[in-house]
Amino acid sequence: MGKLDDLFAMKFMLPEHRALLEEHEYVKTLVPKPIIDEQEFGEMNFRIYDSVQYDYAITVSYWRPVRGGLGVIESVFGTVQRIDAANRRIKIVNDWDFHWIDIERVVSVK
Repeated sequence: MGKLDDLFAMKFMLPEHRALLEEHEYVKTLVPKPIIDEQEFGEMNFRIYDSVQYDYAITVSYWRPVRGGLGVIESVFGTVQRIDAANRRIKIVNDWDFHWIDIERVVSVK
């Protein structure tokens, strides 16, 4: 079957329509904040403290809110340079950049 035989193969899409479809596909990839139990949270904190004390690199995956209660999971690789207990966040440094991450948003530490 050629393109002329299939009426839906030749479509015209307005830029606004394409943008809405792309937005819809993006929203489908968003996830709610994962629930971490106490034992997992304790193990992650242990790895974070070890990274500060022994200066070794870790990969921290964290949930970043995007819209409402939905967000994306992002990862950062580096060493934990500082733990800010007052603001409940950690500072991860690598060769190119640094990131402050709220400890409540941390999903996994490897």
